[in-house]
Amino acid sequence: MRSVETIAESKKDTVMLQQVNMVKNYDTSSIHYSSGCFMLAMQNGMYNAKNPNAMATELYTSFQNNEMMKNYTSFITESNYKTVLNPTMGFWKNESYTLLDISEKLRSLNAKGVAVYGIYGKEDGLFDTAQINAIQDAIGYEKHFAWLDNCSHGVFIDQQEVFLGLLKNWIR
Repeated sequence: MRSVETIAESKKDTVMLQQVNMVKNYDTSSIHYSSGCFMLAMQNGMYNAKNPNAMATELYTSFQNNEMMKNYTSFITESNYKTVLNPTMGFWKNESYTLLDISEKLRSLNAKGVAVYGIYGKEDGLFDTAQINAIQDAIGYEKHFAWLDNCSHGVFIDQQEVFLGLLKNWIR
């Protein structure tokens, strides 16, 4: 919310600021709040790397042109998104994930010797530096954490070779 608000203020985008204020007034544990945050993030490019490399561009283009993806997109649109919303609503009824703080669970896993890993993109926009530092601290091992440059939410696409390299290294 802070990131979108900053973007809207810098652009003097009063409509976006109205949307931000509307979402801010929702119950933070509601599907309306989480959906509103998601939509604001999407509208402001927070799921896209600013300068995707050639491989990422090729992968995104491949997804957009894939017939199965096109058919699925048509299907969910024709069904008024019921196929997407039904499972989401079931999850929402059982979880308040917008308020979820798993840092103590991460610390507990580390104390038990369970290895925990994290990979995040520096251009994700969904996490600020303080949140990333808190996650890294909760994971507990610097070598188990990666915060990747030129990478957004889809780290496995934006920096696929680096992502796979980290996984291979960690699995060994």
